[in-house]
Amino acid sequence: PSQVIYHQRCMPRRTHAPLQRLAIAQTDFSQPDKAIAAGRKLGIDCTAMLASRRLDPKNDLVTRLVQTDIEGEKLPDEILISFLRQLMNAAGDTTYRATSVLLTALLDNPDQLEAVRADRSLIAPAIDEALRWDGPVLMQPRMAMHDTVLAEIAIPGRSFIYFAAGLAHPSPALSAGPGPLPP
Repeated sequence: PSQVIYHQRCMPRRTHAPLQRLAIAQTDFSQPDKAIAAGRKLGIDCTAMLASRRLDPKNDLVTRLVQTDIEGEKLPDEILISFLRQLMNAAGDTTYRATSVLLTALLDNPDQLEAVRADRSLIAPAIDEALRWDGPVLMQPRMAMHDTVLAEIAIPGRSFIYFAAGLAHPSPALSAGPGPLPP
């Protein structure tokens, strides 16, 4: 998945490994200072890429983003940079994890693997089921950048908040593993 994103961004091969390391590091909140530094470095890379594509458009995703306008207004760089940083994570982490969960579930359930092999229209429902059953991002750490209140709870600035997405829509069958594919 990361190679697809690098291709969409028309990135030179020499930049792939360093940017992949930064993309992974920016999500490692066991080391918050390193995660923040990695996110900033990726932001610098994205800022340079946006400027480059404005001067020298290419046939890539970044050029399309900088040329996009909504009701005559260009998308703000802050939004574009945030999107591009998250795209790096989607390629190098979440897509990898999601496909691993699906493959493991299918290998553990040969009858369902055979059903998907026999009927390719089951691929999308199988992906949906794998994401419901064991999504790639169960916990999402966030840092409050300043003092704030959320759901009547005071959160001091620089505090970590852990959003447990994996608990948002539990299924009674969750502990039993993936369910049968929808008809």
